[in-house]
This record gives sequence, C-alpha cells and structure tokens, in this order.
Amino acid sequence: MKENDRDGVYYNLRMWCGVIAIGAFSTMLNTYLFGLTSERIGRALRNKLFKALLLKDVAFYDEARTGDLLSRLGSDTQVVQDGLSTSVALFIRSACILIAMIVIMFTYSVILTVYACLLIIPSIISNRVFMTFTKTFNE
Repeated sequence: MKENDRDGVYYNLRMWCGVIAIGAFSTMLNTYLFGLTSERIGRALRNKLFKALLLKDVAFYDEARTGDLLSRLGSDTQVVQDGLSTSVALFIRSACILIAMIVIMFTYSVILTVYACLLIIPSIISNRVFMTFTKTFNE
C-alpha cells in the first residue's frame, strides 16, 4: 500500500469520525430539547386540567369518582404529552431527511431527481386512496 493511499484512508476515517460525532451530538441535543419541551407541555396541560377541576362545582364531585379524575390527571395527560412530543420529533426528523435526500439527489442528477419526484407523488396519492378504500371496506 502506498503512503498516499494510507493518508487518504486516514483522512476519510477522520472525516467519518467527525460526521459520527456531530450526528451523536445532534441526536443528544434533539432528545434533550424534545424531552424538555414535552415535559413543559405536560406540566402546562396538567396545570390547566387541575385548575379546571378546582373550579368545578361541589355537585360535580358527588357524581364523579375522585379516583378516576386523579387517574386522568396523571395518565391521560402523559399519553397526550408523549404523543405530541413523539409526533413533532418524527415530523421534524422526516422533513430533514427528505430535504437532505432531495439535495443529494439534485447534486447527482437534476433530471433523474425530477423524474423520481414525479413518480413518487402519484404513488403516494394512490397509496392514500387505497388505504382509504381498505379502511372503509374493513369497517
């Protein structure tokens, strides 16, 4: 193996290690920020629900079971909190991957990228129509 080849391999290895380190840091930052946001959303939701429960009439508590109300205060708000944070994180990640993929495709071939996009859009639409048809058929 020539010295130039070895230097090229080490250069590429260092570059990939840098890319992996940046990716790991970005993932950590993403997880931290979405976790923090999710906790804040959950806390605000629980506070609003708790304030609404405090403003209820005394007759409301005669009809409703207190244990169910406390269960909903804790568990249902947790489900909403998890759903919101997961959906937003997944949407942002998917959008970033889509944009990066299209940019990379454009750098290789503009014409091929246009053809691919023109073929993918009808495929997505037909998939949605088929899923709707299947859902109504199963009901």
